[in-house]
Amino acid sequence: MDRYRRALHLSVVLLEQVMDTVRTEEALTPEQMALRGEELERLYKAASSLSLFQQQVLQLRFGEGLRFAEIAVLLNKREATVRKLCSRSIALLRTIYEQH
Repeated sequence: MDRYRRALHLSVVLLEQVMDTVRTEEALTPEQMALRGEELERLYKAASSLSLFQQQVLQLRFGEGLRFAEIAVLLNKREATVRKLCSRSIALLRTIYEQH
């Protein structure tokens, strides 16, 4: 139960912070850092075009590592609904990302 209470106060890592971290990685060459930064910018733009609910589901699933059942409890939705929304969100994100 504590995990559910903690999940209500999720810490969010902004994509901009991730991009800054990637740019400062010493293991990458300057060219690799530039390419990765461009890819992350494309991903950020694509993700921002999703609805807030879709973004929230993806953040909980992949950012926080929650299972579908846990997400369903947090959002007061059925697990099947969360699974379907996550799958459709990923497909839409992939389509948008590939178009840019």
